[in-house]
Amino acid sequence: MGSYCTRISSDSVLPNSPVLNNIVPKTLIPDNFVDDEFLEEINKVILENIGKMSVSYKTELDRIVNEMENAAPDGYLDLMYSDYPEKNGKDVRELAMKNISSDDIKSQLEDKVHDTIDPKVEEKIADLNPIAQEGVKRTVDHSVKQMVSKAVDNAREQLEQQAATESTDALKK
Repeated sequence: MGSYCTRISSDSVLPNSPVLNNIVPKTLIPDNFVDDEFLEEINKVILENIGKMSVSYKTELDRIVNEMENAAPDGYLDLMYSDYPEKNGKDVRELAMKNISSDDIKSQLEDKVHDTIDPKVEEKIADLNPIAQEGVKRTVDHSVKQMVSKAVDNAREQLEQQAATESTDALKK
């Protein structure tokens, strides 16, 4: 397997349009709430962590193959080392991909984004009434979930395509 790190494109990972600008009712938010700097910070946190997915994928794939080898002649999660990669390579890749792009991983990334933006959100909504503050917070949370989910799913799709291509190329040799 080659290195996937350099091949995840930020253009195809990050959502095309800022989710916050499309969802937040303008009457709920202060002027200039969703500015370029705010979106840039969100995207930076997402990209820093999405970039690590390729390394995590390779590490997880190696871990699964190692577990299969250690369990031989028995299987690991019904995956036999003797069948790898010819018969079950696709299943092993899918399991590794599932493990690195699970809902838990998305939740951890959402938390990292919130750690970065929540203080700024609090500052921007400090003068709003409590009901409006709660509305903005919920909308920001929902938007962060959408952005993270789309970014992880897009990165996963890229990695799957790259892994399938490399696997096919390796079998041809």
